[in-house]
Amino acid sequence: MLAMLEVLQIGRMSCRYTTTRSTLLQDDVAATQEASDIRGARIRQHAIADDLAEEVRGACLGMRVARLHRIVARVYEQALQTVGLSLPQMEILTELISATGPVRPAALAARLMLERSTVSRNLALMQKRGWVTVVETSPTGRAMSVTIADTGVAAFTSASTAWRSAQTSAATMLGPAAASMLDQWLDLYGHSTGFSAIRPHSAHEPS
Repeated sequence: MLAMLEVLQIGRMSCRYTTTRSTLLQDDVAATQEASDIRGARIRQHAIADDLAEEVRGACLGMRVARLHRIVARVYEQALQTVGLSLPQMEILTELISATGPVRPAALAARLMLERSTVSRNLALMQKRGWVTVVETSPTGRAMSVTIADTGVAAFTSASTAWRSAQTSAATMLGPAAASMLDQWLDLYGHSTGFSAIRPHSAHEPS
């Protein structure tokens, strides 16, 4: 009787061992399959990314325009920095000189297609240099409208030689018809993209 009980006990233990081993094997198979699925998904994602990168690299207009902008802007920046000006500052001074009265920074940003923060940052620097005069401020001290000062006019005119040198270089790079072609594109696409496209050489109405 005792021997029979021992046999039954051993049988139950063997059954539990077999069940446990089977469960572990199933878990190993599931883990292996999951790892394989993850590797497969990663491979597919990388393949999609490689295809997209090739498409973007081969055809993206935005990247090409941005790179061309950096090339051309560098020509002007290198020339203007010799007289202490940047290209955005030259743009802002051009607008202020052409305006018939005080101009709001938001209007400047819209006209120049610049971020408001870029305009505000440059206006603050230009105010410190005495190039612009703030004629209206907000309760927090932010400039609400500005006008060009005599020192700003002097800074602008002092850049004539540097700007003309850069202009000649850019025209050589882009061709003599570049300005008119760019004006056409600005007129055509500026408003449709939410910008108030105003040509740099146009006359402006009071703000």
